[in-house]
Amino acid sequence: LRSFLRLFSTNASQLKMIYIVFLWNCVLLFLLVCVIQCSHAGHEVLLPFSKMGKWNFAPEDILILQFDSRGLADYWGASSSWNKAYAQAFGHSYMFMSIHGDCRNGDVELSPSWCKIKAMLEVSKTQQHKVVVFLDSDAIITANHSMSAVLEFVAHFTKWNVSEHPVAFNQDGPGYACRHALKIGYNVCLNSGTVIWVKSKLSTKILSQWWNYAKKADETLFKKDWRKKVLS
Repeated sequence: LRSFLRLFSTNASQLKMIYIVFLWNCVLLFLLVCVIQCSHAGHEVLLPFSKMGKWNFAPEDILILQFDSRGLADYWGASSSWNKAYAQAFGHSYMFMSIHGDCRNGDVELSPSWCKIKAMLEVSKTQQHKVVVFLDSDAIITANHSMSAVLEFVAHFTKWNVSEHPVAFNQDGPGYACRHALKIGYNVCLNSGTVIWVKSKLSTKILSQWWNYAKKADETLFKKDWRKKVLS
């Protein structure tokens, strides 16, 4: 009997150790799964939105637009190739626009970057796509989902009413330009490196007004004529 009790006691200790080791392995496995999921968090969170819902725009309704005053070369050429491949992979259209000569609005000479607004306005007036995603020439899309799914998630998460607010901008980061804009009296600073709009009369009007502001240097809080090309 004593031998049996000693054997039972020994087996109980071993079973306890096995149980503890098992629990630790479960914890480690759980943590590993969390790390893997977090490394792809932007992709996994979009999965519920990969089917059409309230966002009634299919992949073929979306145009990805880029602009640069220079011909395709260097990093902006790589950006264009990357984003074009993304568009083709997910059924979107892609367009790269440029200009010949200086950027001008009437008789006003502008910095070349101003003409990206002219490109946006031209596309909004002439192309049949329902949604346009504009990207600066140094930007690439890294999402492994259709832009339709990405924008549906954004619309859901931000409660974006595209009928009332058809144009979306990024909030600029805390750099010099943003700090300066806030300092001189503006209450918000936006980044025009990414602009998304649903085509409508209102969005076209907003883009048209934006482009026309290039001729109204007296209607800004900036002291210098910020429209013109920076001369070295």
